[in-house]
Amino acid sequence: MDRNLEIEAVVTVAKLMALAARTAPKSRGKDNLQVAIVTEREEINKLAAQMRGIGTAKGQRRSQRNQAKGEALTRDWHSDARSVEKSDVLLLLGMNARQVLDHDCGGCGFVDCLEFAKSQPLEGAEITGPSCVHKMVDFGIAMGSAAAVAARHFVDNRMMNKLGVAARMMGYLPGSTVVMGIPLSATGKNIFFDRNDKVASVSVLYDGAKH
Repeated sequence: MDRNLEIEAVVTVAKLMALAARTAPKSRGKDNLQVAIVTEREEINKLAAQMRGIGTAKGQRRSQRNQAKGEALTRDWHSDARSVEKSDVLLLLGMNARQVLDHDCGGCGFVDCLEFAKSQPLEGAEITGPSCVHKMVDFGIAMGSAAAVAARHFVDNRMMNKLGVAARMMGYLPGSTVVMGIPLSATGKNIFFDRNDKVASVSVLYDGAKH
């Protein structure tokens, strides 16, 4: 199969994933999901470079407490950045999780939605919290719906918080307080798994955890 046709097929699947995320159920029917599909190689490489920069900075800060974990953290980010570089298409999903839904459930850590609405946003963090727990659940369902479409069409994919963090820093999906990315690939071997550097880094970071 011609490589251009394969990439064209992946773009089509990315659009179907975006549709699945859009039609996923949202609490009280309030939908503020944002979607972007990145197909340009230059933009994909820029996002990967941003991930490397973030990983290096985070690793240096962690090294002040634990050098081994700091180095592992940097390797972990760099490993995901390499996977993004190899990807054919990137799907970015974002949501404003500070939208008030008037549930008064306390899941956000405040006594009611009025107090939540008065809270100061945590600017500069990877996720601008505090967050409405219902909106975060909505976001997770949307992400899962999108990933399920990729799986059904045999497109290799992986949910990446790191890609979303880089995208937010680069100005993608303005207005979203949380962004996640799903890189997509169609090759003879899944590029997102069997990464020894990733496995070794996660093992150090999480004290022997399997990946």
